[in-house]
Amino acid sequence: MDIQKIKELTKHYLSQEKSGHDWLHIQRVVTNCEQIIKQIQEPINIQVVLAAAYTHDLLDDKLKAEHLLKEEDLRHLLEQAKVPQKEVEQVLTIIKKLSFSANLIEKQTLTLEGQIVQDADRLDAMGAIGIARTFYYGGSKGHILYDPKADSTASPSILSKESYRQVRNVRQHFNDKLLKLKSLMNTKAGQKMAENRHQLMVDFLQAFDQETLLNIEQSS
Repeated sequence: MDIQKIKELTKHYLSQEKSGHDWLHIQRVVTNCEQIIKQIQEPINIQVVLAAAYTHDLLDDKLKAEHLLKEEDLRHLLEQAKVPQKEVEQVLTIIKKLSFSANLIEKQTLTLEGQIVQDADRLDAMGAIGIARTFYYGGSKGHILYDPKADSTASPSILSKESYRQVRNVRQHFNDKLLKLKSLMNTKAGQKMAENRHQLMVDFLQAFDQETLLNIEQSS
């Protein structure tokens, strides 16, 4: 398996992506994977972890159309990088089961390799970088920062991927997803890494809500 080739091909597709699911995001997820792996004693197929980490967003429909691949395209990419067929299937299974929206109704079963990539990806949705990415993505979709008429501290009922995507203010996304991630970590290493990032978001939102509440009170 040629991990360097996978890295180069992924960079080609995502270096111009402007949704927060870009090449820099991929690099951070890979780094998170490497940090988690160092703390796990069980046998791990590290190449499968890295292949999935590098390519995990290439099928994500949040990408702009010109950067989004079809499954057959991703298979071809992995084959170009000399990934054995068995491991191609492992990587694709991880990618399909990885996302938060894929686990809304029922938690997907992941291998240890998949759990590592999922934790690493979720860590990049938390903390300072997670806050920045959330507002960056919301802006790219034309979402408002917050809705002064809505109680953003109470997450609405989310029964499907469609209802999860319906919320159109960025503040709500913290309650719908980001504040839940700490309790959803698979690995002990991921849980530990999530603690400070979670607290940073809590502190930020406390200040954010105080400032927006003051503004609402003054304008009412």
